[in-house]
Amino acid sequence: MKHAHFLVEALVLGLAAQATPAHAFVFTTCGDVKVVWDDPFAFVQNTFSIAPGGQRESGFINAVNRWRGVGGMNDMVSISPFTNSGSTYTIGDDQNDAVVVNRSNIGGNNGLTTLIHDGCFLAGDMEWMEADVQIASDMNFGTPGETSVATDWGRATWIHEVGHAHGLSHAQGFNVMRALQPRPLVGGPGERVDALGDDAQGGRFLYPSGNTERNLYASAQRRNGSDTILQNNPGTVFSCTGGGGTITINSTVGNNGTVNVTQTERWWVNKSSSGHSGGTQLGQWNNSTFVANTAHTRLITLTMPPLTEGTWFLFHGVDVLGVAAESRENDNNVREALIIEVIKC
Repeated sequence: MKHAHFLVEALVLGLAAQATPAHAFVFTTCGDVKVVWDDPFAFVQNTFSIAPGGQRESGFINAVNRWRGVGGMNDMVSISPFTNSGSTYTIGDDQNDAVVVNRSNIGGNNGLTTLIHDGCFLAGDMEWMEADVQIASDMNFGTPGETSVATDWGRATWIHEVGHAHGLSHAQGFNVMRALQPRPLVGGPGERVDALGDDAQGGRFLYPSGNTERNLYASAQRRNGSDTILQNNPGTVFSCTGGGGTITINSTVGNNGTVNVTQTERWWVNKSSSGHSGGTQLGQWNNSTFVANTAHTRLITLTMPPLTEGTWFLFHGVDVLGVAAESRENDNNVREALIIEVIKC
């Protein structure tokens, strides 16, 4: 009988956690073979700490669904119909627990995943046996604003830790498997936390199904040269009611899918902060192509049209003509952080 071996936060002791040269994601190996679950695994929800119907549960369910929603990846993770209503949980009992705990219980971290494997005795002879996810109770479990840059989003931590439970380790990029928050968000008005390009590619590598996926998203954030996630366009600019001036902005698009997508982008302004459609157009870019499993930020210069006096909000949309049948459609449009004050001049 094989003995259980523990692996915390996917940091390997005595084994190799490595990225393949062609990819940005990181995973655990036994010899030269990737370590995976032999069969799908299910989490048992601790309802004492994750109340049904609450924001903690919503974030947990979203994390499971986002990983299950990665096209080209097997549906490895699920939520068990059984729950644990007690105030205690056990690591090493052949049950995959999902719990919310005091931060002091997990070394001050936002989250902690304990993975148990059956030992690397022969090259390729190692599988995951149990995954227990713990999330800090003092995090914000609400849906983040699409322009937000914060280090306490519980929903992003849920997705990150469920990624660890699949066998993915930390990888720095425009992705949720980054070691630290802030982690990038996608546009609204839907759920703004998702498994992004590197994350999805890693999941497909570990658990491939062969299915293709198309999914573009717009983000109000970017990754700069020092590997920091920032707002694309913070602050306020002024424009005359008669228009004619220009603004230069950062514009981020990601492709979570398995194929390149050619589509049409659009930038517009709206007096409503939730004006994800319609509005007054500032510019359009036809037939732009975004490569699979990438995120790209570029500078765009837009000419301001005549606008009525007051506060306007800037929006950016991808696949605005609906030419790509996407696995997720509610992340195509994003409101940027930039505020445009139109004045008489």
